[in-house]
Amino acid sequence: MTAPLPRRPGTGTRRAPDVTHPMAPPARRRGLTPSETVRKLLAYTAAMFLAPFAAYRVSQSLLLPAAHARYGWRAIEDEGGRAVWSGVAAVLAVNAVLVAYVVSAAFEENGFGRNPMVDARADARETEGDGREKRE
Repeated sequence: MTAPLPRRPGTGTRRAPDVTHPMAPPARRRGLTPSETVRKLLAYTAAMFLAPFAAYRVSQSLLLPAAHARYGWRAIEDEGGRAVWSGVAAVLAVNAVLVAYVVSAAFEENGFGRNPMVDARADARETEGDGREKRE
């Protein structure tokens, strides 16, 4: 048997209890706090060091020797060729970290409580193709 929902004062309608669903979006807030900003900066700084180092070492010692053994690619049969392609893997890892940082920064709210990416899309919908306000 379920309990009845509480009634809103002054109305005859029922109201759902004040329980936040675990999958509900977080409450709107104003940008990152200073400690969150430092934490984010340290995380991306560590990733900028660790990701290319790990990519270089993994490709140098695991991926490229296995690829040479399986496919016989002549460009990676000696240490020089493996070093070049491991360097390419490290550069790709740095670029992946940079893209992740830019995307996370683009979708974060600024100090005024607004997300510039979302606001720009909303402004584009409100104007016509030539930049003039839509008339209703």
